[in-house]
Amino acid sequence: MNEPLFVSSIPLEVQRWVATSGPGYRGQRRAPTAEQRVRILEVYAAASLQPPMFFLEEVTWVERKAKLFEAGEYPDKGATVTEGDLDAMVAHFDLPVGVLIEHSASPLELGFVTQIWREGTALFGTVALTFEADALIRRSKATGLSVGLSEDLQHLQEVSLVRSPRVADARLFCAASAGLLETEVAPAPTAPAEHCVQRWIREGRILPAQGEPLMKLYQLAAQPQFSAGGDLVARLDAFLQSLPAHALFQEQGIDPQDSSSALFLPEERAFYERYFPDVSLDQIAKRKPVLRSL
Repeated sequence: MNEPLFVSSIPLEVQRWVATSGPGYRGQRRAPTAEQRVRILEVYAAASLQPPMFFLEEVTWVERKAKLFEAGEYPDKGATVTEGDLDAMVAHFDLPVGVLIEHSASPLELGFVTQIWREGTALFGTVALTFEADALIRRSKATGLSVGLSEDLQHLQEVSLVRSPRVADARLFCAASAGLLETEVAPAPTAPAEHCVQRWIREGRILPAQGEPLMKLYQLAAQPQFSAGGDLVARLDAFLQSLPAHALFQEQGIDPQDSSSALFLPEERAFYERYFPDVSLDQIAKRKPVLRSL
């Protein structure tokens, strides 16, 4: 899915324009000028390539902060990753890197890591997901992350959703802000915050009446003017996760006798069957949320 962004026949400047017009480039997103758009189309046509679909049609992006990796000893790989190595990855990071599944290329367009930075011994990043990919990831609760690095440990090459992350707390955080053009003023995020609030209601952590004020709190915590906004969101997630579930509003599981076929959209079934072949749909169905009738 990501190859057209990273081919040597496309000038680096043009690739940066494309990235900036789509998932983002080093924290920026803006529409190309008319002249840039014509140039981009001409360059791809000359290379007998088609620009990425996000350049040709409107895409809604959802940005989520993520912990990607950590400095430390990795004896099974014969590697020691230092804070200096993390700084080198940040310094060398240019074009967005793709989000894969279990380190394998996929026809599913999930998104890209658009910028990275170091916080202490950890490497963090901004992950721009398509709205559809974000919804599927939330529904499947696939938040664990793993990275692919160059042999010299100087370049981040890809980030993958995985079942068993090497760094236990490497994950996507719940709340995020929808990406906007660089020239726009970012309003409070709505859809991602609403997803989080609905999750806590379904799990019985909060009462439905508490949903609206909690969503406003998520929106406030994710605002860019707060230098530790991502940390505030993560702490809010952790606090809510620690609350005891209220039995009256808690989700109930699926009856094991019920058929799982009606509980999955065709694309969901294809996703689980391809990437989680050792987990039956019946097992997944038992964990799929269903609201209790009150």
